[in-house]
Amino acid sequence: MIIALFSYIVCFGRNRGRGLIKPIILVLTEGYLPGYKFGGPVRSLSNMIGLLRNEYDFRVITADHDLGDKWPYRNVVLNTWVDVPPAQVYYLTSGKGLARRLKFLIKETKYDLVYLNGAFSPIFTLLPILLFSLGIVPKKQIVLAPRGAFSPKYLKKGILKKRTCLLLGRLLRVYSDITWHVAGPNEAKDTNSLIGKPSNVFVAANVSLFDAHHVRLDHPEKRPGYLKMIYTARIAYEKNLMAVLNALSHVKGNIEYNLFGVVDDLDYWKKCKKKINDLPTNIAVFFHGPISHSDIGNKLRQHHVFCMLSFAENFGHSIAEALYVGCPVIIGDQTPWRGLAEEVAGWDVPVADRGKLISVIQECVDMDQSRFDVISHKAKIFASKRSKVEEAVTAYRLMFAKAFKKSGAEAT
Repeated sequence: MIIALFSYIVCFGRNRGRGLIKPIILVLTEGYLPGYKFGGPVRSLSNMIGLLRNEYDFRVITADHDLGDKWPYRNVVLNTWVDVPPAQVYYLTSGKGLARRLKFLIKETKYDLVYLNGAFSPIFTLLPILLFSLGIVPKKQIVLAPRGAFSPKYLKKGILKKRTCLLLGRLLRVYSDITWHVAGPNEAKDTNSLIGKPSNVFVAANVSLFDAHHVRLDHPEKRPGYLKMIYTARIAYEKNLMAVLNALSHVKGNIEYNLFGVVDDLDYWKKCKKKINDLPTNIAVFFHGPISHSDIGNKLRQHHVFCMLSFAENFGHSIAEALYVGCPVIIGDQTPWRGLAEEVAGWDVPVADRGKLISVIQECVDMDQSRFDVISHKAKIFASKRSKVEEAVTAYRLMFAKAFKKSGAEAT
């Protein structure tokens, strides 16, 4: 609380004569609630806003539709500020004049600091940076969260456009004053290598506020020779679904693998579908499309194991959710969820080691009920031990306090 008060004093040091006023943070993000198809970035943002709701006044400008949708959200008022506790949200309609309308909206909105949720959105990140840099809209300190967008595997998709964008940003020096919000040391390293080692990279970990208490379903019976696996993430190259599909070809026993998520990379999904069609008859893979966040817990409990071998995760909300409901995980070794085998809560497998992945899946197929019960229980314990909400809140407060201090210093 002391740090939060410090940020208030820095930003409003001259005292406006009306007592303490919460600083206003203007958030620009392509996806926000009630959307869920963007996955982790929306959950990370909404969790942060919820945790800091008593200390900052958040105003969120976002798109009027979810990832991949052509139509606006239902039952949402568009093109005006609406209360979506604990924030005020403006759902901006797409179409003609979007950039111009966003410019005027920012100019008409009062704010003390800007938070950009994502690195490469043309409308909700790149355009605002340009507007602020040219002084077209009131310039305030910017905090930018890449949300994993600087990882090498993520950059591979559309690499020419992304690297051109980063190069222009460095040449025009628009990144020099930005405070970079990264979720961990690996993302800090990726950011430094791309931006040119800026001094204002701040590590503040993401957290999961997933409530597993409402989940009432029991896991299905675990008998040797049968395994029911689940995947809850976007279908995209960086999630590396193909690695799991290739491994399944070499596993003995009957396996059902259910995929939940939006197709974010159609070409990659076509390759995955071809592989699915070529799998042996003992392997059944089903694609169910996107799933709302409120339904994830019960879906996870209907399976034995969560399996996703993504190349990298700066947090991994889907992994956390599986662990919280006692669904052991098989994941890659480039996430914050390490040491799973030592804690008997799952397996973090080297992404390039297909043999190890095959061996782990086979172990799960051969597992009996008593062994599964032990690992399921340990998974829940592991998730609770790794939950560091208070540490994250302290880091968020310190990050914003420093950003406000820099903004205040520039304003004087």
